[in-house]
Amino acid sequence: METFLCAFAVNRQVHKIGRDKDFTQGVKVGKYIVAQPSGEGGIIDIVESSPFEEVESEHSLGFLHSAYSHLQRKAA
Repeated sequence: METFLCAFAVNRQVHKIGRDKDFTQGVKVGKYIVAQPSGEGGIIDIVESSPFEEVESEHSLGFLHSAYSHLQRKAA
């Protein structure tokens, strides 16, 4: 089993963290399954796991793209 942990801070002056029904616990993103999504306190913190022994880099990058897609740019 492969586990991927990701956490990044959001610049709250520029972005807000949106809610997405497609990025909740149990949702499949590439070869990963979202285990613990959180967007509390201006930090996106996600744990995903995969039943596969190896996960190719494009799946890891797809997971990161999916996480970043939750950012919504604030109006200037």
